[in-house]
Amino acid sequence: MNKTLRFMAVPTLALAALALSSAPAMAADQSYQSTLGQINGSTGSGTVTVDVTGNQAHVVLNVSGLAATFMDAPYPHVQHIHGGAEGTCPAPSADKDGDKVISTTEGAPFYGGIVTTLSTSGDTSPAAGLDLKVAGQGASYTIDRTFEVNAETKAALKAGTAVVVVHG
Repeated sequence: MNKTLRFMAVPTLALAALALSSAPAMAADQSYQSTLGQINGSTGSGTVTVDVTGNQAHVVLNVSGLAATFMDAPYPHVQHIHGGAEGTCPAPSADKDGDKVISTTEGAPFYGGIVTTLSTSGDTSPAAGLDLKVAGQGASYTIDRTFEVNAETKAALKAGTAVVVVHG
């Protein structure tokens, strides 16, 4: 069964998200997908698909239109599956301090904490969430990998409260 995943792209020093919507689960194995949404003036776009089979997740994340360089190097973009909250993308009203940027702190009540890091290789735990060495790089990139999915992520996907966030 295909389900929709919310997902958001984040401009420099801000964040955006697009949530993964979900229908009631009919089987243990599921497919979730979404198109990138934009907040904070992001020009990014993209798609994400998460196919879960047993305890394995195959993720394909394609993004473009993001910040390209930082200090003469490809701009690092960390991205995660968040969970444990509403499972929605924050509306402009989430900008509580009025600076016209929805910060990670302001967005957290909507999409929750990191449950999986969508790294280019290696660790996918929340602990790898800020590891720029395994972040997506540059204006456009694809992450295509399979890894063991943890119970918290699997539960958020099934409940329809998982949100993919691309930062930077």
